[in-house]
Amino acid sequence: MIYKLSKNADGFCPDVRRLLSQLDDADLYYQDYHLMHPADVFTSIFDEVVESGEQLAKKYLSFISNHRTSISNEHSVESLKTDISHFLFSLSNFIAGCRSIIKSLFKKDSKESNKVLREFNKTIKNYTDYVSKMINYVKHRHRIIRSFKATWEDKMIIGYYIEGVVQKGAIGPDPDIHKDSKCAISLNRDIPFHLGNVYFVSAALKTIVSKNFEDNKEISSSEDDTKIFKLLSMVSDIPRYYFPDEIKKKWIRVYAEDKDNKSVLIELDSKKKPDNFSPHILDINLSFKVGVRNRTLVPPYFYGVGKLKC
Repeated sequence: MIYKLSKNADGFCPDVRRLLSQLDDADLYYQDYHLMHPADVFTSIFDEVVESGEQLAKKYLSFISNHRTSISNEHSVESLKTDISHFLFSLSNFIAGCRSIIKSLFKKDSKESNKVLREFNKTIKNYTDYVSKMINYVKHRHRIIRSFKATWEDKMIIGYYIEGVVQKGAIGPDPDIHKDSKCAISLNRDIPFHLGNVYFVSAALKTIVSKNFEDNKEISSSEDDTKIFKLLSMVSDIPRYYFPDEIKKKWIRVYAEDKDNKSVLIELDSKKKPDNFSPHILDINLSFKVGVRNRTLVPPYFYGVGKLKC
C-alpha cells in the first residue's frame, strides 16, 4: 500500500481530519463522553505525533551529520531516550484518541459503538499490539528505555531497547518485547515505521467515519500542514541502515520525491533493500546503570562478548 501526499492535492494531513471537520454537532455524541469535537481531538493527537516526531528526527539527523563530519556531538545519544519516550507515548495517545473519536460517533454504551470499535481494533491490531506492549511495560512494569549508537566508517545507526530482566541478576533488551535479549530497535527503521502506521490507522478511522457520514469533498480543512511536510522531509533523509536482525524485516519507506513541489510517498511494504544489506562490523557504544541486585548486563549485538559483570 502506498500513500501519495502532495501540497497540490489534499495536503499532508490524513484525509480523515477533513472529513471529521464536516461533522455537525447535532449528529455527534462527544459531549456525552466529555470530549472535544472529533476534528479537534484528531488535530490535537496528530499534532502531538508530528511535534514529538520532528524533535526526535531533527536531533537524530544532527547526530548523523556530526558523525559524518567528525564534529563532536554536544550531547550523548543517551539523551535521545527522552525524545524516544515522548514519541512513543504520543503514538499511544494517538491510538487511544482515535478510539475515543469512534465512541463519540455513537450513543453511549450502544451496541453499534462496540461493534465498530471491534472492527477498528481488528484492522489495526498488529500495530497497536506492538506499541501498547512497549508503553505498558514502561508504565506499569517500570522498564527503562536505553538508547545507544552503532558506527562503522562514517556511518551511524542510533537504536534503543526496552531494558528488562533477561535472567536472574542480568538486565538487557527485554525478551518479552524484543526478538531476543541480543536485539534492539533502530530509529532508522522505527521512525518511518511509526509514521507510516499513523497514516494507516488514520485511513482505518476514515473508513469507519465514511460508513456513517457523507464525505463532502468540496469542504477542505484550513489547517496549515507545513510542519507535517517538514517532518516527512526529515524522515526521508534518514539513511536506510538497519540492525542485523532488521535487515530482512518488512519496513516502511518515507520518500520525499520532490521537496520543492512538496510531494511525498509513504510505502507501507517497501521492496527496496536496506543500504547496508551486506554484512559489516559495527562498533557499539552504550551507557547503562547497574541496579542494587542486577549487576550483569547483556548488551545488544555483542554476540562474542556475552555478559558484562559489574
